[in-house]
Amino acid sequence: MTGNVSTAYRFDLFEPSTKGQVNGTAAPKIKQPVKPHLVPKKPRSKSAVIREEKAARVYTVKLLVVSVVMILLVGSLLFGRVKIMEINAETEALAAQYKEAQSENVRLESEVKAMCSINNIAAYAEEKLGMIKKDCYQVNYFSVDDGAQGD
Repeated sequence: MTGNVSTAYRFDLFEPSTKGQVNGTAAPKIKQPVKPHLVPKKPRSKSAVIREEKAARVYTVKLLVVSVVMILLVGSLLFGRVKIMEINAETEALAAQYKEAQSENVRLESEVKAMCSINNIAAYAEEKLGMIKKDCYQVNYFSVDDGAQGD
């Protein structure tokens, strides 16, 4: 072997080739592809044609039924989601009304407590009804014997 050529690496494969040659040899001519030979279809009997048409109709009906079922499922899912949203909106509205009623209840309870306080009752009795507080001398005590009974 010569010093310029290495058996491990063939660098001459990467060198540019001359026109129409690959690595110093003439390029092979490209063959035209062979056109396929079409095989004629076998003639089918009438019963085979009818069976195929029937199978195609059955397939079409099955496809339509599956499509309708899928559309109904999607529709029912959407309807359910809409109903859930409506119920959630109604629940939120009722919760707001409940909170409002609770605050109104607290206000009314505090108003009732204020009206029922001893000071307010005494003031109302003195001002509106003309009542006055009793004094010690206005109280009379009666003693009753244990044996005395009324007829």
